[in-house]
Amino acid sequence: MSFNIGDIVEAYTIEKSLSDKGGMSKIYLAYETLRPSRRVVLKVQRTGHEESLMFQDLLREESALLQKLNHPGIIRIIPMRMEKEDSVYIAKAINYEDTPWYYAMPYLGEYTLEKHINLFPEDLRMNTKNPSQDLGVYSIDWSIELFYQVLQVINYMHEKRIAHTDLKPDNLILRHVPTIHLVPQPILIDFGSACAFDGMKQLTASPGYSPPEVMKAVKYDMSFDQVENVFPEKIDIWSLGVILFELLTGRKMRPAQGMGIYDTTLVPIRSKKVSRYRIDVHDSIDKLLQAMLANDPLKRPGTAQIMKAIDERIYSIRPPRIDNRRLS
Repeated sequence: MSFNIGDIVEAYTIEKSLSDKGGMSKIYLAYETLRPSRRVVLKVQRTGHEESLMFQDLLREESALLQKLNHPGIIRIIPMRMEKEDSVYIAKAINYEDTPWYYAMPYLGEYTLEKHINLFPEDLRMNTKNPSQDLGVYSIDWSIELFYQVLQVINYMHEKRIAHTDLKPDNLILRHVPTIHLVPQPILIDFGSACAFDGMKQLTASPGYSPPEVMKAVKYDMSFDQVENVFPEKIDIWSLGVILFELLTGRKMRPAQGMGIYDTTLVPIRSKKVSRYRIDVHDSIDKLLQAMLANDPLKRPGTAQIMKAIDERIYSIRPPRIDNRRLS
């Protein structure tokens, strides 16, 4: 089922649909009916499908996970009400057909990292000899610091042995439209595919951001039991590498001519160098990037190694100064 504008869902009133793309859920913008200035995002279980019960379980698992994660770079889940001494974070829309489960999160706007990357200046995309000196939020320094903040979030999760497994620019909301004077504060969303390192039950494929081992399994329609050499935390590292490339170049990693969408991540690594598109980048960044995009997942570095490399080995940029854990 779908909600319509003006529908009342317990304490909330639906304002508009934000996304109908998710496999297991739909996303709506809503507001508290008694306090319209308080806007929230509702994530609602898809119903009316053969897999509706699975979607229900996944949404409840996602809710439970978000209750455990406490980091300023991770979207919060909002308690809906109190029952006895316990907060209720997920509920059924009992007044609607199929009674879908749903939960609420703060509305942080709709300016994603994807939108920021799509505004990348053309003279930097084209590797011109004289790129604009007014780089601002697209400079190597600034972009690396933004990436460092994202990296800290994933490092926090990996320390808890939890992987996101669906990292992409569209799953990172920026609290502010970026300026050179504002800490961008990326917030990670969409934990529907998150899992424990040793608790992966399904593969989520996002062409262009999922690693070769995942795309190969999807391309050949392999069951999860048939998949080998897949490690949730290493999926995250590949995706972070793609995000770093896009953040520094404003370009997508495109498949070679004639390759299908599931072959996107199988393009030779040598074609994935930032220095091909920017003349103001040191080759130490390319070395880090190629390590993150290693075809063998076991050769990809961990988050702590990447942070150390950025702190100590990436030349020509100032050390990142931003620690999300210290932000209020």
